[in-house]
Amino acid sequence: MLFAILFSNLAVTSCNDSDDDSPAIPKHEYPFFTNDINALIDANYEELKTKSYAELVIPATLYDKSKFSLNSISTNAKADMERLLAAGYRAYINGGSVRDAIMGVPSHDIDFSTDATADQIMVVFPEGIKLHAFGNYYVVKVPHEGEEPTDMGPMMSIWGYDKSLQGKGGIPMSQFQGETYCNDLMEDSYTRDFTMNCLYYDCKTGDIIDYHGGLHDIREGIINTIFDSELKLSTDPRAILRALRFKAKYEFTFADRMEKAMRNSQLTNWLATLNNYNVIYNMQSGFEGGFSKRFFQELQDYKVTDAFLKSMSARLHTEAYSNEVETILGFLDEKGKADMAVAWAAIFWPQAAEELKGKASPTIDDVAAVWRKIDSANSANFKFDVKDSTFDDTYVPEFIQALWYLQYQLGNASNQTAEKTAELKKAAHIKDALLLFQARASYDSSLKSAAGYWLNQL
Repeated sequence: MLFAILFSNLAVTSCNDSDDDSPAIPKHEYPFFTNDINALIDANYEELKTKSYAELVIPATLYDKSKFSLNSISTNAKADMERLLAAGYRAYINGGSVRDAIMGVPSHDIDFSTDATADQIMVVFPEGIKLHAFGNYYVVKVPHEGEEPTDMGPMMSIWGYDKSLQGKGGIPMSQFQGETYCNDLMEDSYTRDFTMNCLYYDCKTGDIIDYHGGLHDIREGIINTIFDSELKLSTDPRAILRALRFKAKYEFTFADRMEKAMRNSQLTNWLATLNNYNVIYNMQSGFEGGFSKRFFQELQDYKVTDAFLKSMSARLHTEAYSNEVETILGFLDEKGKADMAVAWAAIFWPQAAEELKGKASPTIDDVAAVWRKIDSANSANFKFDVKDSTFDDTYVPEFIQALWYLQYQLGNASNQTAEKTAELKKAAHIKDALLLFQARASYDSSLKSAAGYWLNQL
């Protein structure tokens, strides 16, 4: 299975890929936003509209700590924070952890930004693991047995993030030319992706710091980039998939400039620069969060499926195909069983079924041949062959083929005997195959009888 990591390619700061496994919540009024806080946000937002940034500080005395879910921070993370402060460094909980705390959603891990360099962090935490992210940028993970590690990310300069972007699209010139790290929180903020992910909690004072209207956008349910959206998406197309995940998860809307960029005719070309890891990691996070139906709808709406599912081009946007897949994914969401591999087995299934319709009882070799045909027609950026030191996703083709083969076995009435039932109950992935079969039965009533039989058996 995939194991989440914080950085890859031009991934920038430790907030960007964390907290994606926290529960999805619908848009609603968040208790954090009191009248006093709203007044500060609105006044700041007027200033923000006239310049590239406008610092907003929400003092710790102004919000109710009981309604701010960072209170759930683990004992180990608190101890790590205290060690960093005691060593004389600044420490900020960053990004998604603060965003979810604002929304009242507990974070499953906590990421820190600090003015200490990676080497200085290692002095404070000699048990830490120093990881190379990209270029000269390193982060440190402090391990804790039985818990998520604490992630320490040095503040990054704009020059270190991408020196070629300086002075473009609302990005200022770096004050730290030639330096990867910096000690300026505002400069670090330009290395983030979306305004709602660009929030900092000062570990010393408890203040919340916002440079780009992130609090306003969370309150209003808006996804917006820190700087020019087309520049962001074209230079870091991970943000395309991340934006759709967040849109589906929180049921937010895109800001006007973000919507325009997401409809850009070059979107497919931007996505083509992503490697397999970035595609699959973001797809996994989108399909396994309990909102797989909405995520698929967003991928369809913004034509992202066109970029990766070449084999499905003839049916992708047809009503029959969309209805079938959305019904199946909706079933998985309701059951709380959404899984990336099961979701992709469902998404590719209509094509596989079409290819196999001439065979009354396909063999596993027949199914494997169809998979190879489908997979070879897809973009090279979306082949399930990722295997490196951080995760292994090579199991997915075998898994999907097993599920497809078992669809025919479960649908064959002649297999409803004691002998065949006992045999199929021992098959690898049989429970996942039955889940998919049940989901298909929610769309195709002719499968309900067989689904009922196997549900009673398994």
